[in-house]
Amino acid sequence: MSDQKPENEFANKTKDFFSKFSKSTKDGFQKFGEQTKQTFQEVGQKVKESKIDEKFKDFGNDLKTKTTTLFKPKNSEKLFGIDLKVLLNAENCSVPIFIQNAQKIIQQRAKTIGIFRTSPDFGSLQAAIKSLEANHGLSLESMPTEVICSLIKQFLRQLEVKVLDETIVKEISLSKNSEFVVQKLVENVDLERFILLIFVLQILECVNLESSVNMMNANNLAIIFAPNLLAEEVGGNFQYIETVEWLICNYGEIKSVMAKMEFVVNPEQVLSDYKWGKK
Repeated sequence: MSDQKPENEFANKTKDFFSKFSKSTKDGFQKFGEQTKQTFQEVGQKVKESKIDEKFKDFGNDLKTKTTTLFKPKNSEKLFGIDLKVLLNAENCSVPIFIQNAQKIIQQRAKTIGIFRTSPDFGSLQAAIKSLEANHGLSLESMPTEVICSLIKQFLRQLEVKVLDETIVKEISLSKNSEFVVQKLVENVDLERFILLIFVLQILECVNLESSVNMMNANNLAIIFAPNLLAEEVGGNFQYIETVEWLICNYGEIKSVMAKMEFVVNPEQVLSDYKWGKK
């Protein structure tokens, strides 16, 4: 017979029972917790993977769409006879796509005799304008040189705001110093028109360098382009023609001055090939 008192025996048995129950419950909850955790991890991972795949799929499709349309002209805008900034916003670029494409073609065909002087027939020009209005990025490879040249002249002539105005041409005509000229252009011509001017000057310089073959020197080109770069009523002025001729002849020096100034012409680096500035 046990010497323990009944109350002590009962207390010990109760303590032992709760100890075993607690351990069992703890083990059970621990096991349940681990299983639950594992289950939630598995379910969570599946949901996560599913959502990630879906998100990346959506992102990929969205990126593909944006990449496809980023450099694609929005042809809701006209090409000829509109504001330059409106056109650039519509095309999402810093230089009209047509001018970029035309520049490449003219560089390839710079030795063409009478380039920029000869004109196409009216029907061919109108057909080309209609095609470009429908697709600003239309390939120009199959177009005759005289059509492309006439398109460039018409594009510049019909801009709502001409590339150069009378005031700035008067100022730069007072000095034949490239640094002074560049400074005046930077101060007085907005970036969009400035970049367009540089592209046009590069085209004209390229043609001028082949003048012994194409019979089109800087003076010939200036006579043609002064009325297209400036208002027609002043573009025929001898002083302005002389200034445009000087810009064509000194394009290389102007480019060097800009490089020394570390002048960033275009943040989007459309002109990065020319290495004029540093980012």
